[in-house]
Amino acid sequence: MRALFKALFWIAVLAALLFGVGVLFFKVRTAHDDSMAPNLMAGDKFLLCYRCDVEKGDAVLCDHPDPARRGVKILGRVVGMEGDRVEFRRGLLRVNDSEKPVSTDSKLFRYASPDGAVRSLEYMVWEHPSLFGEQVPVLYPKDADGQLPDHAPVVVKRGHYFLLGDHRAPTLPWTADGRPMPGGGCNSSFCYGQVPADNCRGVVFFVFSTADRRIEGGTGEERWGFMP
Repeated sequence: MRALFKALFWIAVLAALLFGVGVLFFKVRTAHDDSMAPNLMAGDKFLLCYRCDVEKGDAVLCDHPDPARRGVKILGRVVGMEGDRVEFRRGLLRVNDSEKPVSTDSKLFRYASPDGAVRSLEYMVWEHPSLFGEQVPVLYPKDADGQLPDHAPVVVKRGHYFLLGDHRAPTLPWTADGRPMPGGGCNSSFCYGQVPADNCRGVVFFVFSTADRRIEGGTGEERWGFMP
């Protein structure tokens, strides 16, 4: 009996330590949009590491850079840091003149837009450095062939991050004559501007969700895993 009490005691101590570490480093948050689909979708819950250093390739949660939109949070992936040159050339993302290609292997992704319409988008792999691997799944329109409209180079300012959503369809919402599309809806720093480092509240660390990711052939089961 005494051995059992000792085991329970150490289990309780370990649980308390783990809980303490969790409270010190992580917060549970919920995604409110699909800007990071297919990796993080509206309704998904995730652990936000608010004491982690931000590295290029990390998915982050930040305050909107526009003071007029105080209280609005944005999700995005850090593709550029101070001094980096970010652009879309020949339809592909380039950082410091290094092209970030997408793979030729893709999967059909049935994406339900907020208005209830269903669109078929291609789920492709974009090779970009990240905390847990070199390949990050990103979402492109099926007919885009992994490419988007070109955008002139932007140099990231001191103390700022350049963010880009994994859901690339609304990344560059331009009209045919090259002007920003009315009404916004863009989920990148090309539209809402570069984000001061002080605005970032943490790194998206772990995702736990019951959301159906609508990948053809998928089961829609619960997903537990690190954010790519």
